[in-house]
Amino acid sequence: MTTKYTFISEDIETGESYGFPKSKTTIEFEAKDIFEVLQSFQQFLSGSGFYPSGRLEFVDDEDTDPLQPNLTGFELNSK
Repeated sequence: MTTKYTFISEDIETGESYGFPKSKTTIEFEAKDIFEVLQSFQQFLSGSGFYPSGRLEFVDDEDTDPLQPNLTGFELNSK
């Protein structure tokens, strides 16, 4: 099943913003899965002036951080 999506970014400040006129960015697309939605949303962000490094992806909600070992019996509170 294909679904139609629309993302809109609109400058709502009065007058010019940072020397630029008001702008409106719209992207409409159809997607069959979440990966197509993420790809199009990343394009929308770029068109709206946001240039994040990397790419958008889903990650597990697990509360484990591979950089911190799972220490049981210790409390790491800063005082």
